[in-house]
Amino acid sequence: MNPRLRALSGPYKDLEIPFEEQPKNIGRAENNDVVLKDNLVSNDHFQIWREGVDLLFKDLRTRNGTFVNGQPGLCRSMLAISQSLGGIEGAVET
Repeated sequence: MNPRLRALSGPYKDLEIPFEEQPKNIGRAENNDVVLKDNLVSNDHFQIWREGVDLLFKDLRTRNGTFVNGQPGLCRSMLAISQSLGGIEGAVET
């Protein structure tokens, strides 16, 4: 299983970010592992990572939050395959 977060639409369509054991920081600032130049994205927006078979996400206390399936994501949430994540529409895939 090689789970990844894949952008479904917009300027980042088809961008794939693999879930790895080491958290990946995603945001607008250049110091992130994945840089998204979008005004809807905070400088340090969220992290994704894998713990065993669990796929995890953490909002980095952004002003507007990060949404999972249209609902505000918790500070640390477990993701499931086919869930959407973030203002840039994306899905968790294998």
